Amino acid sequence: MALHGSRTVLYGGTAATPGEWVADSVVMIDEHGRIDLVGPWNLPAESQGPPLEGLDMATDADIRSALLGGLAPGTVLDCRGLYVLPGLVAVEIGTPEDSVPALDLETAAMGVTACFRVASPKREDVAVIRLPPGREGAAAAAGTAWQWWQKGHNESPLGAFVGGCQAWLLEAVRQATSLGVPVITAINLASLGPAAVAGVARGRGALLRGYRADVVVVDEEWHVVATLIGGQVVYSERSLAVPEPDIAELEWPDA
Repeated sequence: MALHGSRTVLYGGTAATPGEWVADSVVMIDEHGRIDLVGPWNLPAESQGPPLEGLDMATDADIRSALLGGLAPGTVLDCRGLYVLPGLVAVEIGTPEDSVPALDLETAAMGVTACFRVASPKREDVAVIRLPPGREGAAAAAGTAWQWWQKGHNESPLGAFVGGCQAWLLEAVRQATSLGVPVITAINLASLGPAAVAGVARGRGALLRGYRADVVVVDEEWHVVATLIGGQVVYSERSLAVPEPDIAELEWPDA
């Protein structure tokens, strides 16, 4: 496996890829602000099975040798006990003359890492779930998402929360999970699905190698702890950085 020199590493969290959770994960971000690797620390190579498309499943030895072999990152973020998600993609509906919603500290604190405006959200391969503004709108969208999931999402293999207010994206995800929508599916509704509607699905909205490193770290209550855009920490409720990290001394899971 070819590993590139990384500048940021998020370690220890449970990472959400488009199709599955990666527990005790490591996410490497290269110097260009793109995801270089996502994988577990200590999964034996013989038990990995076929990886998801675009996902490198790294062994503990792979990652240790990369970090200790002169590729030490500039920043190490300790995400143990937290969840590492793709950044939320806000898609609003409007005319081409309308301005694109701005990204700022407030939106970053809500887990939003990209904003787009489209004239029409309709796409044959994406089931659009309208997200009206406000908490009630988030609840209504979550209910629609649950109905869509119960039907086996036959209308489309992918759904997307679109419209409304970007402030309620994460709330819609949280409420959808409380209704029974699988967590990975609910996350995709606010990340990979909207990215597809905006036409940028092959570069944003997922924790996959080569994608822009837009990342949200949340706790078990869905509270945003940190947000990265293009590999840079733009919001942090508290510092996750390991000061002057000695990679060899990090607390790795037992093999």
